[in-house]
Amino acid sequence: MMQATKPDLVLLDLLMPIMTGDELLEIMQANADLSAIPVVIITTEEEAEKGNPYGLPYMRKPFNPADVQRIIREMLTGQPKAEDSSAQNL
Repeated sequence: MMQATKPDLVLLDLLMPIMTGDELLEIMQANADLSAIPVVIITTEEEAEKGNPYGLPYMRKPFNPADVQRIIREMLTGQPKAEDSSAQNL
């Protein structure tokens, strides 16, 4: 489905019921069309404590909707909004 409707950004939960986020990342990274799509990992505090082997930005659950909007904007535009410039932590 991602190949048919290529998204601008993927918010990826690592803990999904059918396919894990790790599995989806492997598929995306192996596909030339999908590997260029920016990914933000969504994870629990416990998963975040294990580290970030992907080097991708991530958000911890629960998160604030305003933070999600800020992160999406930054990922799609490549720069933070002026008043958000000090907030670099996802």
